[in-house]
Amino acid sequence: MSRSATVLPFSARHRRVSSWRAVGLVAAPLMAAPMLATGTSHAAPVIPAKVPAAPRPLVALPAAVDVAPTYQQQTTCDPAAKPGPIAFAKLLNETYGTRYYGISRNCNSGITAHSEGRALDWSLDAYKPAEKAIGDAVVTWLTASDSKGNLGVMARRFGINYIIWNKKIWRGYAPERGWVAYTGSHPHDDHIHFTFTWDGAYQRTSWWTGVALTKVTIGGGGASAAPAPPPAPVKTATGYYVLRQGSTGAEVKILQQGLGISADGSFGPQTLKAVKAFQTKHKLTVDGIAGPQVWTKLIALGLVPAKGTTSAPAKTPAKPAAKDPLEQYASVTLRRGSKGAAVTALQKALKITADGSFGPGTEAKVRGFQKSKELTADGVVNANVWKALRGLTYTKTAPVKTAAKPAAKNPLEQYASVTLRRGSKGAAVTALQKALKITADGSFGPATEAAVRGFQKSKDLAANGVVGREVWDALIGR
Repeated sequence: MSRSATVLPFSARHRRVSSWRAVGLVAAPLMAAPMLATGTSHAAPVIPAKVPAAPRPLVALPAAVDVAPTYQQQTTCDPAAKPGPIAFAKLLNETYGTRYYGISRNCNSGITAHSEGRALDWSLDAYKPAEKAIGDAVVTWLTASDSKGNLGVMARRFGINYIIWNKKIWRGYAPERGWVAYTGSHPHDDHIHFTFTWDGAYQRTSWWTGVALTKVTIGGGGASAAPAPPPAPVKTATGYYVLRQGSTGAEVKILQQGLGISADGSFGPQTLKAVKAFQTKHKLTVDGIAGPQVWTKLIALGLVPAKGTTSAPAKTPAKPAAKDPLEQYASVTLRRGSKGAAVTALQKALKITADGSFGPGTEAKVRGFQKSKELTADGVVNANVWKALRGLTYTKTAPVKTAAKPAAKNPLEQYASVTLRRGSKGAAVTALQKALKITADGSFGPATEAAVRGFQKSKDLAANGVVGREVWDALIGR
């Protein structure tokens, strides 16, 4: 249920569009499920037509429904992202549009299936109608009943243990309770949380296999096609662990610093690309894994410190960075009214009273920070603002200020040192007459003199009919 610190975007490459009613042609037809309400007697919300239809399975679904799950709390530390949550996140992104998601968390994050790599946080903002409609559509599809009265049919086919969305929780192991109020520290109004059973985590359920699951299996055992749990971390002779795509933590940051790329502590596609490039350049085995060869070469080149040294080699210092306390909240959206640990961490970063409540004072401080970083000063802390707070590369979103155009030069400026009186002629007289809004014939006669005297009186100037510097200044507006 905790917020994931690993953000893994997928691109929407093959959008599948087919309603869940079409799925019912393969399996038993689904019925509208109670949705985001306490109890089971409430009608499902109306989903706008513009929301994409639910995903279509790639295999024929059986008529039988997977066995109901048991409650499966975290009992081990195995944070590597499991194939079920990864594939499910990809499916959501391909169907509803690419969104950030997180799976893995370290083993010191409290009781959470994220630390076993079988929980998914998929980002949506419940305060934005279009995004809320998508969230409601997804959870309605998953928790709907079929015509035989089976509750939460699609959730069972994916092996989903429970769902939290917009201050409500639905339990796959107790679906008869319906959607009830969720009282945890985070309202889950900026993401949907899915916790998978171990069978769902390893894709042993019917959505992936086409065969209804009949027996609950805990852990990586069970069906022969299921992948085994990842091996225990392996330490190389250099003292550094073997790292590969999906690894997270301080040693990943050291690796990234040594490779000269952004050090976010998450071994993703960019890190994989950098490792392969390093291996190619130095004629090492090109497998994208930071193993003994890579660490040995990085140490020899002085790009990372040797284990046991108190400082990095002189060539390129690369001290292991202390764990970033804001990293775990990188995909949490905060605004006025938010509460909890993420708000406390934000307030500490802003160096204001950390009471865990996002009030007017916190909002004002956030706006000030956003202005200082050329961000949109809306008082909302999103992923981009967290990056700025953490000192990472971020996108400046404040409107570009257009330099003020210099004021057009007053046409009278060129005559400001010219003195005019009755009998004067020329361009200066013409300009004067235009400014006085009288006939502009370029000849300073009685009518012009009378207009000048009238103007001088209106400006409390000596009404002598002579146009000098003071009159010109008054005409210009100085």
